[in-house]
Amino acid sequence: MIEGVKLIDCKLHPLQAALFEWGKLHPFGYIHGLTFQNGIPMKAQVPCEDGTGYETIMFDKFARKAGLLK
Repeated sequence: MIEGVKLIDCKLHPLQAALFEWGKLHPFGYIHGLTFQNGIPMKAQVPCEDGTGYETIMFDKFARKAGLLK
């Protein structure tokens, strides 16, 4: 596990946490476009697995799959 630096105590919105969880699952991932609403990530365009285009990640759906939202 990588050691980190504790900067501040804060509570993340579940969709903000979902962005970090996506990053953990895709350590060399690339986000082409990221859409925020009031500082909360809503969706992102990422390259498809086969490299033929882009797919849209909806962070509310990803947060539900990760158990961050009910």
